[in-house]
Amino acid sequence: MTYDSYSGWSVTRGAERDVVPAARRDPSVGDMVDEFLLAIDEGFARDRYGRTFTRDAARELHWSLDTYVREHLGTIPMAHLRRDDVEGLVYDLSKAGISRPRLRALASSVRALYDYAAEKDLVRHNPAERIALPE
Repeated sequence: MTYDSYSGWSVTRGAERDVVPAARRDPSVGDMVDEFLLAIDEGFARDRYGRTFTRDAARELHWSLDTYVREHLGTIPMAHLRRDDVEGLVYDLSKAGISRPRLRALASSVRALYDYAAEKDLVRHNPAERIALPE
């Protein structure tokens, strides 16, 4: 296992990557949300520090990913989601009256989703890294 020095994600490199089924190589955001939330509920998913998610963190991830992220970004393939897409969602929700702490939690949830997908070697970028939050 090697580590990508830019992101800090551990990413498996090698021949095993070539045997990933075609349908699995580019899942949609919604498909990955389903898999990630199930892994959290079953205690298999870890945060970027290798710890299991707390009950409160799991509840926050369910709130963010199972509602707003799935509804607005769910059909986009994981590899095609861009920072502008995530920032657009955050700014739209800000205009709708969602509080800044909730917006920060939503951005963190998308970051955690992409960390999980990177661990599975399904993505190479995280569009929620360093996004701008509205004032």
